[in-house]
Amino acid sequence: KVDPFVGPLYVKKSVEIACNFYWLAYEYYPVFEQRQHNYITQVLRSNMTYRYIPKPFEFKSSTQGVAVTVVPAYVPEHSNPKRHQYVWTYNVVIENQTNKRIKLMRRHWEVIDARGHKEEVAGPGVVGEQPVLEPGSTFTYASHTMLRTSTGFMKGDYDVVDDLGQNLKVDIPAFSLDEPFERPVIN
Repeated sequence: KVDPFVGPLYVKKSVEIACNFYWLAYEYYPVFEQRQHNYITQVLRSNMTYRYIPKPFEFKSSTQGVAVTVVPAYVPEHSNPKRHQYVWTYNVVIENQTNKRIKLMRRHWEVIDARGHKEEVAGPGVVGEQPVLEPGSTFTYASHTMLRTSTGFMKGDYDVVDDLGQNLKVDIPAFSLDEPFERPVIN
């Protein structure tokens, strides 16, 4: 980022947690490079803005000893509300609480926006892998989705097979996708 009067600006983005809320801080610094022992020092804070971001929720479910936790987060820097493009990431933790080794074979997701438009996503494994989970182990991955509305939800299931060859359908908890900066409309 460059300020026409000051020159290059260093942008620092930080997240602070207070009272169960996240505050996303953007700090803008004019860059005055001062080399000392191969470090660059930036000084003179000129502007700071805060945006309120609600603390993310964890959505959990368990099916026959396989627990799934999902934590979604809105991504404002990749969203464009004027073009009806709202992007979320979601982190998933799959925990094998059984006494058998399991392998995740397939995934099936339903992504539903505020207008009821439903998209289904299915395929082998997750993020290009078919992870094997030993008893007591976890597998964590991150992915993303985009909606044409500022709210919606996702739900789904995994097809898992254990080391005895038995198939199991593991529920992925339904979780909401809510753009946190939009003013809620009361009907």
